Amino acid sequence: MKTNIKVAIALIVVLLAVLVKANAQNINNGGFENWTLDSNQDSVPNGWWKMFSGTSLRTTDSYAGNYASVVKGIPMCGIAPGIMTNGQAPFHAWDNPSFGGTPINTKFYTFSGHYKNSDICVGDSSVITVIFKKYNAILHKIDTVAYGQLVLAPVTNYTSFQVNISDVQPGIMPDSVLIRFENSKYNCFKMDSLGLVISGLYIDELSFVREIPMTVSENETKNEVKIYPNPFSNTTVLTVSNSMDEVCVEIVDINGKIVKTIVGNNTNRLLIDRNGLADGTYLYRLWNGNSVLQYGKLVIM
Repeated sequence: MKTNIKVAIALIVVLLAVLVKANAQNINNGGFENWTLDSNQDSVPNGWWKMFSGTSLRTTDSYAGNYASVVKGIPMCGIAPGIMTNGQAPFHAWDNPSFGGTPINTKFYTFSGHYKNSDICVGDSSVITVIFKKYNAILHKIDTVAYGQLVLAPVTNYTSFQVNISDVQPGIMPDSVLIRFENSKYNCFKMDSLGLVISGLYIDELSFVREIPMTVSENETKNEVKIYPNPFSNTTVLTVSNSMDEVCVEIVDINGKIVKTIVGNNTNRLLIDRNGLADGTYLYRLWNGNSVLQYGKLVIM
């Protein structure tokens, strides 16, 4: 009997692992096992670029596999920041490091991996930024269609991280994604008996998890949603044709930040007030339990 239970548990664990893997997308060289030398004879992870030579280094101190990447600053006029981004170095990288990235046609709810970093000065931290982008052919500019950022506190051992992605423009498919690692907010360093010590961010085993659907399901569209007035100055009312057990509205600003959440139970009507919100254009996302029911534009004036 005990043997059968153990076998059943083992099968469940394997199935869960398969399901998680099936719902994750590997990132090109996300395990940092493949490296080449650039024109400066500097070791660079395949599929990634760094702002300055010597700021992304191969290390055998990895979470899994043979190698990981350590992002760190270098002495220049002060300490030049350690910045590493996926894809090839864009022409205007110095002016706008948000350029670049790699092609993608899917959004994801989360970006995950493992990290550890140095605690060189009090209050310092590392930063991960993920931007899903799409070229706007009408306005001739790059739009942010999904966004996430995470500040990493110093830890001495490899720790898992998860960047939550906000769907800034629901239903809009991206054409590229930018993943940006910064080793330090303050470019900290110190001197010890071995010389100059600069903060470093170790990263390994990166992946996207949980695809964001580009469309709303047929069953969900049967529940008609209205917001009136829109635009509005003080308050507006969201109504749905059928009462729902769990209803939640998220208001998202143009930077992808959720700035207001309104929750209701067993209702078909939610009052949205503009308390604390400046004039401008926002996105609303209506949830029914764990499903997206509706999304659209909200204007405050």
